[in-house]
Parts: sequence; C-alpha cells; structure tokens
Amino acid sequence: MLIGVHLKNYGVLHDTPLGLLLKDLRSGHLPDEAQGIISIRPLSALIGRNSTGKSSLFDALSFLADCLRHGVQYAATLNDRGGFSKLLTAGNCRKIMYDLLIYMEKGDYYLNYALTIACDGHGRPHIAAEQVIRAEIGAAGFKEQNLLEIVEGQGQIFDNGMIKAAGVADKVFPALAAYGALLAYPELQALFGQITHWYFCQYSQPFPDQQRQRSTGGHKHLNAGCDNIDNVLTYYRKEQPREYQRIMQRINELIADGQSVEDEFRQGKITSGSLKLFAFLLLLSDPRPRPLICLEEPDAGLYHDSVDKLALEMREYTLQNQGCQILFTTHSPYILESMRPDEVWVFERREAFAQDTQTDHYAKARCVGADPLVKAMYEQGVGMGALWYGGHFDQHQEE
Repeated sequence: MLIGVHLKNYGVLHDTPLGLLLKDLRSGHLPDEAQGIISIRPLSALIGRNSTGKSSLFDALSFLADCLRHGVQYAATLNDRGGFSKLLTAGNCRKIMYDLLIYMEKGDYYLNYALTIACDGHGRPHIAAEQVIRAEIGAAGFKEQNLLEIVEGQGQIFDNGMIKAAGVADKVFPALAAYGALLAYPELQALFGQITHWYFCQYSQPFPDQQRQRSTGGHKHLNAGCDNIDNVLTYYRKEQPREYQRIMQRINELIADGQSVEDEFRQGKITSGSLKLFAFLLLLSDPRPRPLICLEEPDAGLYHDSVDKLALEMREYTLQNQGCQILFTTHSPYILESMRPDEVWVFERREAFAQDTQTDHYAKARCVGADPLVKAMYEQGVGMGALWYGGHFDQHQEE
C-alpha cells in the first residue's frame, strides 16, 4: 500500500511530498497527527481548487507504472502526454524524481522506491538513477537494507545475503522491470507487481453505441476507460458463473430500478448515472483486487443516494482487501461526509520566486487531520463535508 510519495519536477508538482516517507522512519517518526506526519490511508480523498495538482499526482503515478511496463520513452507519449519535455516543471530542470514508500502488508515491512528520470539535449528520457530499500521496524528498532541501486545503468543488487554487481543494458527501462520479473528477488518482484497492477480510471460517459462490445470475447478486467463492460460480463458469465452471480446480485441490490441492471445495459436503457455507478461497482467487485485505484471525481453526476452507496462500497473494498487502497478526487462536499480528517488531503498552489525573478506556481498538499481545529470539530460530530463547505480546510495562516 502506498503510504507516502515525494514528487519533484512533474508539472505543477515541483517539490511535493505527501504522506509518510523513508526519512520519517529513519528519524523514528511514525504517523503522528500532532506533528503533521500522516500516512496516506487506504481510502483517501484529494480536494482543492482546479489546477492545484490533484490530477497531476494521478498522472505522475500512472507515468511511473507505464515506465515499468513500456519503458520511459514510450510511456512519455502514452495517453496524450506529448513527450517527456511536456511533463517537466517549467524551467531549466531536466529531471523528474520519484520517492515512494510502500508498506507490504504480508511481510510487515516497507519498500522505498526512488527513481530519477533525466533527458538529454534532445528531450529523450532515460533512467538516471534507481534505488530500492527494504526497511522494517521491530523490537530491535529501525533497520534497512539496500536491495537495488543503479546509477546510469550500473550498480549493485542484494542477492541471497550478498552484494553483487548489477546493471541494465538499456536505460530506457527501469532496472526494477528486469529484476522484478525474477523469482530470485521476491521483494523486487512484489514491488514491480504492485506498481504495474495499479489502476487509473479514465471513465467518460459513453454514447449508446459505445455501450456494446468494442471487441469480441471476454475480458477478465475492466479497462481504464470502463468501456468494455460487456466484455467483462461475458467473461464472468461463461468462465466463472458463480462469481458472475455473486457480482450481479450485489450490483442489482445497490442499483434498484425495477429490473436487472445488465438487461437495462444491454437494451441501452440504463441512465448515465446508473451506468457510471455500474462501472465502478464492477471495478470494485473484481476478484483480483487492484492494490491502488485512482478515480477522478467518481461522485460527479451521481444522485446523492448513489454517492452514499459508492462511498460505502469504496470503503468496503479497502476493508475487505488487505493492502489495497483507493485515492479519489472530488469537488463536492457530500462524499466527504463519509471520510475522517486523516483521509482528506488539500492541494493548494503556492508562489515561489525563482532565480530569474519570474513567479513560479507549484503545488503543495497537506492533510486536514493535522489541523487541531478540524480534528476537534470532527470529534464533536461535525461532518467533513460541512467543515469543508464552511471554509475550515483553508490555510489559517501563510507558511
């Protein structure tokens, strides 16, 4: 589970930390709301004005997953990214840096993944540096082990208790993509498998003719656009009929409009709100749960009772699937009524003066759970949505 991330030079995320980081563990700081150290929770909402970095965070995480799957050069062109230079923070910087802390539930340890992607004078990206550190906190205190460290294609790896030379011939692909595919390195394999299985929803309202199968046959999983619903239903109906019955019974219970949701879907009579809720419920019912699901405004366009149902199902997903989490953005206070202070992150833009004296806007994120006033009001029974609407999430003083 992703509990902390620090991004540098990815669009408006010029220098943006979020959650618990390795430096906090090294300092002996576990999550502490009083000190403002709060890890990213299994269910977390990202709020803030437009263009404050919420979507950029999802884009950055998606880019990382694509780098592991396809290499950095191809990943920089996927999903209309427009090339590596378009991803960089405005200015002279030519490097994007990731620092992720992931908690591995099954082994009760942490993996820290640091990655630096640089580009040459022609804007062609490559992996400049990469490091994976295993950390754990036990009776003897904090300890860490460097599992992998590669700089410009050469470095070392921790192999069966020994440090050995390691490297990659092609710096277009992260070393984690190579060593994470080998059974000999279980921690690296677990890290690679988790990141590449992240899900980033790109749902958009389909037209009636897009509700049908775009390709023949069954699909095991819902795709990013949620436009292969029919293929997924076909797969489960034919290959896993019991699972299909379980999924559809649950969805029909939640979307009660007089008849089978699947029948309405196939007849093209399903409403836009019901179709969106149907897609998300199908996603959350996947027998192979995603370790991370990122949703852009999942509550937009839904009636208030559907918002309540979706919020309940998202929380149920994180409770039933250990180590899995959902991050979502929203502009509506209603869905926040089901959230706690430590589950809400506010994204804001700050102004910093660069060396050339031109004003540069960049994003910062803070958890409202670190605000004693918000926490106290919540404990007195005031909902998070009401607190947001009342302006209590605004920064009380300038930093």
